[in-house]
Amino acid sequence: AVVLMELLVWRDELARLDNQPPPALVSDSTLMQLAKKRPATVSALAQRRFPQGVAKAHGDALIERIQRASRRPELAWPQYARAGTREARALQ
Repeated sequence: AVVLMELLVWRDELARLDNQPPPALVSDSTLMQLAKKRPATVSALAQRRFPQGVAKAHGDALIERIQRASRRPELAWPQYARAGTREARALQ
């Protein structure tokens, strides 16, 4: 989950800079696959049916974000709770 969140933040930042809707850059399903597979190199990224232009322009930064999120300790992961539960009220 933490890697996917990092990838979503990356895509949103890039989309804002390019003035495009985030899914136009990289689809949600592609980001989910990257979060699961966690490629370690730009060439491995390119093998994941990732948009080649985005990989060329931003591959190194993206790989760095995947690795940084992967190293994050579990206690730094965002907390989720189903709406309406005691846990959700405690997080609010």
